[in-house]
Amino acid sequence: MRMCFGELPAFLYLWVFIVIIGPVGNAIAALAFANYVLQPFFPTCLIPQSAVRLIAGLILCLLTYINCRNVTWATRVQDVFTFAKVAALIIIIIAGAYHFCMGNTQNFDNAFQGTTTDPGYIALSFYSGLFSYAGW
Repeated sequence: MRMCFGELPAFLYLWVFIVIIGPVGNAIAALAFANYVLQPFFPTCLIPQSAVRLIAGLILCLLTYINCRNVTWATRVQDVFTFAKVAALIIIIIAGAYHFCMGNTQNFDNAFQGTTTDPGYIALSFYSGLFSYAGW
């Protein structure tokens, strides 16, 4: 950033990232995690927002503690979560391929019915994808 735009834009971006972008991204991820964790306990009703916020706050505090306490612990936690994510993706892919091969293709009938080509919605879909994958 500094090489392309100079010292001031690089400095300002770094501070905006540290003060706003990074913490907000972590908060959104923690809230999403809390929603998914609490969903089995509230299958037929809305999840109380205070419970979601409490779980999200506890998770953020726990991960911050682990990261501050010992870098080796933080690395192990990250390795476990990465392995769990990859394992879940592999299970989803295998299950989907199995159901597809068994002839369960009804979800592909009229797959694009009711879709829109409005540029605003297309831009929103790209933004959602970029946010989900942190731009990569």
